[in-house]
Amino acid sequence: MTKKLFVNSIKCNETEDWGNDECRLEINADSRRKGTLKKSMDDGQTWRIARSYNFENSATIKLWDEDSPDADDFLGSLQLDTRTRPNSTARFTRDGADYTLSYRVENVATPPPVRKPIKRVFIKLLDVHCRDTEDVTGADEFYLIGSVSDSKSQQPKPILTPPVSVNDGQTKSLNGRGSLLFDAVVDSDTVINLEVGALDEDYAKDWDRYDEYVLKVGAALSAAAAATKHPVGIGIGLGLGIALKGFDAIAKSDKDDELGSTSDRIHVKYLKPGTVVRSWTFKGGSSAWSNWEHVVRYQITAEV
Repeated sequence: MTKKLFVNSIKCNETEDWGNDECRLEINADSRRKGTLKKSMDDGQTWRIARSYNFENSATIKLWDEDSPDADDFLGSLQLDTRTRPNSTARFTRDGADYTLSYRVENVATPPPVRKPIKRVFIKLLDVHCRDTEDVTGADEFYLIGSVSDSKSQQPKPILTPPVSVNDGQTKSLNGRGSLLFDAVVDSDTVINLEVGALDEDYAKDWDRYDEYVLKVGAALSAAAAATKHPVGIGIGLGLGIALKGFDAIAKSDKDDELGSTSDRIHVKYLKPGTVVRSWTFKGGSSAWSNWEHVVRYQITAEV
């Protein structure tokens, strides 16, 4: 850890010469000269220095009395290692002189690494694990519907996945159409809003019209966003209901069994570079006849 040497002051208790000493203070850090300071001093005087120097392994302070043209007189030195020394003193008393040095050594806190802002975010569905089906006669035809929006674009987009057949204890991939929920360049203060509902398809639909279904749900969300003063609110408590209405309007089928809903607010500023996996759990039922539980895993990838 980097250390900081504070050279506070030096007091002349007694000079080496009969008159003033021409003091030269040398400060070395890690075997390199960091400072050379000079001042004429007499008995009783204090030299206010107030300088600081960083070092990693060692520091040395030497005091001389310049006696040109004769050789300079060495008055003493102080050797420092990496131990901290609060409000310390040292004496320089060679060659009949007497000086008191006031100093301290402190740790230099290492600044935290600069965190690069996230520039792009991907959110992708992975799979669904069925712990218990809603349909007591067999597999559930599990699908997701909802909306995703962010606080910058304020334009909600549809979430819709074709159904997958999943039974007790099974895990089925959701890595198909509709699995990429979000992919955008973002600012660090962006908030991504997800609102998702899970359903068990009890009434068959023409999933060959999937692209048409997605467009219809998207149109319903866009219309709702255009009609509100706070479009971002579409993704906070309203998106799922609007998406379901848009879907029902084109699918023209009886109501499927709703397995539950959830929402997620992702603050980009809290994301770290890389990929994390999260999950949603959809469970319900109130009797031994039909209790269900499905766990959907999804991943968030943040890039700098």
